[in-house]
Amino acid sequence: MELMSTDRSVESPPETPLSGDDGFAAALAARDVPFLFNLPGTQTLSLLRKMAENPGGPRAIFIRHEQAAAYGAVGYAKVTGRPAVCLAVPGPGATNMLTGVASAQADGIPLVVATPQVPSELLGRGVLHDADLGALFAPTVKGVVEVVAPEDLGPGLARAIDLSLTPRQGPVQLLFPSSFLVTRIDGFELPDVPEGVAQPATTDLDAARALLQTARRPIIWAGDRVHFAGARAALRELAEVLGAPVVTDEMARGVFPENHPLAMGTASFRAMPEVLAEADVCVAVGTAFPEWSTVSWTMPVPQSLVHLNDEPGVFNLNYPAAVGVSGDLAASLAHLVTALAGRAAPGDDWGSARVTRARESGLAAIAADRADYVDAGRGMHPGDVVSALRAALPADVLVCTDGSATGNWLSEESFPVLASSGMLQSDVFKETGSALCAGMGAKLAAPEREVVVVQGDGGLLFQLGELASLCHNEIKLIVVVFDDGFFNADRIYQEYVFGGRESDCALFNPDFAAVATAFGLHGENVTSVAELGASLRDALKRNSSTVIAAKIDPMALPYRLRSRIEVWKKRTAAAQAASTDSGRNGARVTAS
Repeated sequence: MELMSTDRSVESPPETPLSGDDGFAAALAARDVPFLFNLPGTQTLSLLRKMAENPGGPRAIFIRHEQAAAYGAVGYAKVTGRPAVCLAVPGPGATNMLTGVASAQADGIPLVVATPQVPSELLGRGVLHDADLGALFAPTVKGVVEVVAPEDLGPGLARAIDLSLTPRQGPVQLLFPSSFLVTRIDGFELPDVPEGVAQPATTDLDAARALLQTARRPIIWAGDRVHFAGARAALRELAEVLGAPVVTDEMARGVFPENHPLAMGTASFRAMPEVLAEADVCVAVGTAFPEWSTVSWTMPVPQSLVHLNDEPGVFNLNYPAAVGVSGDLAASLAHLVTALAGRAAPGDDWGSARVTRARESGLAAIAADRADYVDAGRGMHPGDVVSALRAALPADVLVCTDGSATGNWLSEESFPVLASSGMLQSDVFKETGSALCAGMGAKLAAPEREVVVVQGDGGLLFQLGELASLCHNEIKLIVVVFDDGFFNADRIYQEYVFGGRESDCALFNPDFAAVATAFGLHGENVTSVAELGASLRDALKRNSSTVIAAKIDPMALPYRLRSRIEVWKKRTAAAQAASTDSGRNGARVTAS
């Protein structure tokens, strides 16, 4: 992506001397970063005050826990493809952001984590907030920009933003002494924006074209890099030229609308292994084939694999490629669309016809499961709740979920994702508790769209205080809580993998509607699909946030977890066998 130069020099006027925080704020504005997610502290108050005095500039988003700052930046980046910045005080403030930053690194999400540091000469001496933040963050970021002079704070932030966007995208740490924010400076100069992604090699594209030219049953597997590269339209054109069904990573849902005749969905859809096994050539676009999206790499991806990606280090990582094409994804796709124009259409048993049969079989399987379900009065069937959500919500709704049994229900065929960035979730960390925070960032990124957080009760308890952030920052979300009384994925694994010995997964939930009301939001408890539909329709009309706690039957089992359970059974059996073979004296204790 090419951007116009933002090179500019700023000198300190005598009447209003500049300090390092002026450079920081100027870099946010120059790089078009509109939001700074933060929890204020003594070391950052000067910057926040200056931002508040400039209402037309970047806005500070006040959250209640620093982990929410990192996940808010992740949510913003997933919608816009552009980084936000999260900021915290030294020591515990910064370390609270680590999980969100590490998740962004695992998924390749661009953001900047700004970490003011205690003076280097005092590190290790027990000074307040003493922590070596460079060492702590090193494994969780793609790079570090360390600022050594206060006049370099703004330019350093600009470089960190730029670095977060270069392939492979990811979080970048801006490390600087906290005193630099208030230190007087003579001026600063922001650097030019670097050039965009490298172009693909013609020889690689020719090899890809040759393989695809003779394909009889081509299939496409798309990842979230399609979104970040701005290549959704080109992906659709290639699919239509090839007549190829399109599979997406879980995190990439929305890069190809799932109501398109060629949309196969994800590996969570029941017919996916069968359809992949029938394909003779696969075009992988912007994916690294992560474990969750491939059901632990059990999906039968064809050996004739053309892999297009703009990120180094992903080729042949999980599935070997016959042809690898590195470089700008939109350019690679556009070249193949032109080169393959006029190609003979696939047979009547492939393309949209095969997708239709796969969809029908999946929905029939859901109906059969539902027919076998016995309502024991424990709550609504989660599949009914998901269907009600899809029926009530607009086509362009943006849904945020996280790592839980709840997210698995949203992966079913009964909840097609119809719009860009329509489903936000993590692909690698699958952390619990991030959805509400990511939802705030998503709504700031797309204020014109409805943003709905669908989260388990245990996950919401992680960040319950962020309901106050919704009020403080005037952010409207609809929060639907699957209130089943358990960390239910853990309960399910214990039931099906460990013989039903249930331990430490039951929750003691508050009245979520009452909690929401106490925070100044609208809260409702619902126990039927009809009540849920009415509550959703009312929530869509409000200008403020709504929390809907839906009473859920925890005993229903999503299809995705069934396949995952089989993987875990095999892993558990292998680990137990290895433990038996290793004997009793294999443990070692080491000390540093």
